[in-house]
Amino acid sequence: MRGAMSPRVLLVIAIAAAAVVAVSFIVLQTAPQQSQSRDGRADSQMRPTHSDSSYDLLQDHHLSKEDKIHQVLAESEAGDIDKAGKLERLVGQFRALANQASGVDLDFKRLEFLNRTVAGLSSDEIRDLADLLKDDFNQDNISLLSRTCLFAYDSLSPPSDAVNSAFLNWIREQENPVFRSSLIYEFATNTQALGTEELAAIFEVFSDSATKDRYAASVATASAAEPFEQIHDAFPFLIKESGEGQQMASAILEINFPIDYDFDSLVHAAGHSTPLLSAVLNKWTSANPEAAAASVIEIDEKVLDPAFEALIHQSPETAGTLVGVLSKRGSSDARTTSLIERIASDDPEALWSVIPSISDPSTQEEIAATVYSHWATKDKEKADEAWTNLFSR
Repeated sequence: MRGAMSPRVLLVIAIAAAAVVAVSFIVLQTAPQQSQSRDGRADSQMRPTHSDSSYDLLQDHHLSKEDKIHQVLAESEAGDIDKAGKLERLVGQFRALANQASGVDLDFKRLEFLNRTVAGLSSDEIRDLADLLKDDFNQDNISLLSRTCLFAYDSLSPPSDAVNSAFLNWIREQENPVFRSSLIYEFATNTQALGTEELAAIFEVFSDSATKDRYAASVATASAAEPFEQIHDAFPFLIKESGEGQQMASAILEINFPIDYDFDSLVHAAGHSTPLLSAVLNKWTSANPEAAAASVIEIDEKVLDPAFEALIHQSPETAGTLVGVLSKRGSSDARTTSLIERIASDDPEALWSVIPSISDPSTQEEIAATVYSHWATKDKEKADEAWTNLFSR
């Protein structure tokens, strides 16, 4: 019959069909069974998409649960060993640089090595490397390591991460005082333009008084070379947070305050701190002695007296200017007269040192007489000599 297939063709078709069925059966038998989760996703979709050897170990049904846990821990320990070996090699390479150069050339090679190396490290590895290398530096070149750490911190932190508590705690907990101080300063140079809210978050981490003082002073020192407007509004806050502020007081003396700055806000921020108050009075007197004198007489004498005496020792010229202005107010203000009498009684020799800086002759002689009367009761010979030296010229 026309169009009928030959027996040979039919046999080929039958064999092909059988082969298709066989292949399909094999595929179905060997394919992993995908159980459906409650939301309809296949279980295989919920597994890790990356190669995770720890996950694979726990899926190995030939191991007991305890064996699986031991193997996972062993892998983790091996990772730590690899990391330690990596850092050990880097430390060896770093120390070998001392065989190639010295002095400034060595510092340059070290800085180049650190900058190149940290680019391939995680934040944890950078901190670990710094811990291993910090004792290789001294006070003169420790900033090389500090700047490298801060650069790495900036590059690894998201733009919105103004305060990285883990990193700040690492700085705070450094036992090497030189490295710790350097880290705080370098960090301060990067945060000098922050507002009060961000600074407050940093001070929450830098919670001990020494670290607070160092950080506040570092921000102030870093800002001394910049337009003061960068920390204008935050400066009273920095003073308040610095506590007793020994380092902050030194930093205040280095700042060029605008002549119309609100120094009164700094007086209040200084509180009962003698170093801070004397530093503020120093800068205020230099900028506007009349305004400084008007504020001084409003300060409680228990706070003012030690600060004023500290100012006398800190800067006799500035103290002399302030005493001169105060003396002019003395005839109409009993508090001013009382202040000068108290200082003359407590430390007449120190107060005498400011008298040459008093420009008005009558005021100078009046203050000298007050100081001499107190000094002579303690050491008349020395007081007589001082009087002769001052007024016999």
